[in-house]
Amino acid sequence: MNVQRIEDVWNLRARHLVPGLPDKYVFHLTCCYQDECIHPLCKDGRPAVEPTWYPGGPPLSFTPLPVPDPKRPYGNLACKECSGFCSGHYMVPEELFARHADKTIEAVQPPTEVLKELFNRRDTEIAAADVLLPQNEVSMWFQHLQTVQDNRKRGASKAAKTRRERRLNKKTENQNTEASYFTVCQICKSEDPDNAQEQVLWIQCDTCDMWYHQVCVRASWPPLLCPAEDDIFWHCLSCVAVNTM
Repeated sequence: MNVQRIEDVWNLRARHLVPGLPDKYVFHLTCCYQDECIHPLCKDGRPAVEPTWYPGGPPLSFTPLPVPDPKRPYGNLACKECSGFCSGHYMVPEELFARHADKTIEAVQPPTEVLKELFNRRDTEIAAADVLLPQNEVSMWFQHLQTVQDNRKRGASKAAKTRRERRLNKKTENQNTEASYFTVCQICKSEDPDNAQEQVLWIQCDTCDMWYHQVCVRASWPPLLCPAEDDIFWHCLSCVAVNTM
């Protein structure tokens, strides 16, 4: 496969990707039916009847996302579906599709992303109402995020201690790419800032793998948490600029 072919396939993906979805969780492609498109179905032209997910079902342009049902909210005392406390419910497929057809559904943010944003507040009641989960489950999520944060801090501290010991032992470092990746901050170009105290925290870009002093990039804890992968994602400004071009 040559470079032009790869570029054509990538452009096809971008043209067919449904916008406005949480792309970390949902990947939905639909035909564009544009004349210049290389996909064989698009070349055949737009069909008289839009394809559906299944016979008699909604069209392929419909993405079935979980949307909270305003008629069955969190804490509904009159809920007949729950035996105990009601944590709220999501829309049934038929109503969800009807609102999709009327274009009255706003962008949906996955519960995991909402919990990350609310993590520092530690307000389990507000978080539970926002993601339609029992408060004890939200508490478990917050405990998990705290563990992830603590582990990342310990890892960064251990890395800083190792670098300091290496410097005190006057070990020589080869000035190669690997050394620049793991021993030199890409902002101040030094192992540790001149005003370093007992410990200097570092943070690594998850795209280019370069390391930075947290103080140099003004990174605060916690950066963007990803509980699904037990990790914290952080991207340097250079990689952010490339990915948003």
